[in-house]
Amino acid sequence: MSEQNAQVCPICGVKIIPGGQVEDQVIFKVGPVGTRAILNQRVCQYVKKPGCINKNP
Repeated sequence: MSEQNAQVCPICGVKIIPGGQVEDQVIFKVGPVGTRAILNQRVCQYVKKPGCINKNP
């Protein structure tokens, strides 16, 4: 896992760490580490706001 390539969403504050050949890891402000699928279920009501980095609906 390479945190140097991580992105932090300025809208919801999650950190997305690219997984390469495995799923991306998502670090939430609160709770356990998850995946983009969990991100979409939990906080992606923000995805339509300008600046959101999670453009994987």
